[in-house]
Amino acid sequence: METLAAGLAIFAALAHSAIGERYIFPKVRIEPARYSLLFRLIWHCLSVGWLCGAALLIGSPALDHRTIGALAAFYAASALSNAVATRWRHFGWMVLAAVSLLTLTGW
Repeated sequence: METLAAGLAIFAALAHSAIGERYIFPKVRIEPARYSLLFRLIWHCLSVGWLCGAALLIGSPALDHRTIGALAAFYAASALSNAVATRWRHFGWMVLAAVSLLTLTGW
């Protein structure tokens, strides 16, 4: 199950970055302008975090319970914040919730 969770996390990370670059960043106007780079970097940091979590799930055959719990909590917090911010209308929270639940099956 960890491999499936990792695959979904990788999908979410790549989609998040690609959609941000293609649809979000061209439309967002941030003042002062120097903060637009900061916004972009923070956006991609989340994707990097998801990729790092996926790497742990794939590359570590025997994760301890604390690590699995931390990863599941990280993906659950991402799912919940996405759901609340988009008023439950964006499918990303469902993908991240699935990653969280699949990660817990490796407990």
